[in-house]
Amino acid sequence: MSTMLRKILFIILSLLCIGGVYAQTKIIEGLRISQSVHWSGTIIVRGDVVVTRGGRLVINPGTRVYFEANTDVSKSGKDKTKSELIIEGVVIARGDINNKILFSSKSDKPRMGDWYGITISNPKQISTFEYCTIEYAYNGIYAKKSNPQILNSHIRYNYNAGLIAAVQSEPVIKSSIISENGYAGLICELGARPVLSKNLITLNQLGIVSFSMSQPNLGNLKSGKDNNPGENRIFDNHDYNVYNHSSKDVIAQNNYWGSEVDAELQGKLYGKKDDPRYGKVLYKPVLGARQSLNNLVDLAPSAAEPANQPATETAVTQQPQAETGIAQNQDASAQEQADKNQTAASEDTVKLKHRTLDNIIGQFAVATSSQKSKEKPAPKVKKEEKKQEINYNQVF
Repeated sequence: MSTMLRKILFIILSLLCIGGVYAQTKIIEGLRISQSVHWSGTIIVRGDVVVTRGGRLVINPGTRVYFEANTDVSKSGKDKTKSELIIEGVVIARGDINNKILFSSKSDKPRMGDWYGITISNPKQISTFEYCTIEYAYNGIYAKKSNPQILNSHIRYNYNAGLIAAVQSEPVIKSSIISENGYAGLICELGARPVLSKNLITLNQLGIVSFSMSQPNLGNLKSGKDNNPGENRIFDNHDYNVYNHSSKDVIAQNNYWGSEVDAELQGKLYGKKDDPRYGKVLYKPVLGARQSLNNLVDLAPSAAEPANQPATETAVTQQPQAETGIAQNQDASAQEQADKNQTAASEDTVKLKHRTLDNIIGQFAVATSSQKSKEKPAPKVKKEEKKQEINYNQVF
């Protein structure tokens, strides 16, 4: 084969490879999905995507969905300046431990609130998010009259809340991390009854907030349809780990709260003891630190996630809040306190005046390795202790 022919073949193959790469990137400037659609590769969203009644969006493992910051060519949805994913039908976003699905900002310097978030409002069909990372939205997921499943996922760096469950929604949230969100990890309002187990909820302004007849199930050891093992780790949230502003009690049995000293633990739980108008936070029995380490969730390594951190520039201008019509407070509420601290939280969301998430995970990793080495000293454990990097599979 002549040298010239080899060069021609090389150029053709190179063009085919480049074409294949670009073919995996799709730009969407507003879209209504009324049938079954599959997404894969890289999706760049510049306008609202609406999955209508009867529509079905399937997002394949490893897909990355980027939202253009502060852009909505559709000029529609809850925020006409930010793109959002609106689910009136059903979405199945099911990644796996090595191929997580990402929903994020396209900005090189992402900020909390760059896009609006994912809104789900279908009471008849169950949407699923598994092995997903949802970040830099205003609200990560807002569920209204719907019961989505959020499994093995990481919801972080969202301006207002990681998740909102509203209007009698009953989402199932399991084996996930909800961390470093500007106001709350989870907001429950208008009779919502989310069920949470085996999650890590940390480094938010408030861990879990319950308003207006809502009753999150964080752990219920009684037999029956409401039985839930709990086993959540809810600690190191800035103001409160649980803030109950509902007349109903929050059932929160068999969870780890970062301390086994009762006075310290109660100091981070807001409810009837602080204001008789609200329900109790029923947190006993408590999951001890040793048990908590023995019941860690199986989450994907963070190495599969992007390394971007929130930009340390001026914070976005919206004020974090729950949905309109919710009486968050009548006195000096947690919301007002969050507003005062929001700029600082936005500029340094990763720390939120506490340890970083890596510090916390590192603590679990070290404690787990130490416990195992005491109980079952074996060469394999010693090798694990010599590793310099955190083994996220061991932790979660």
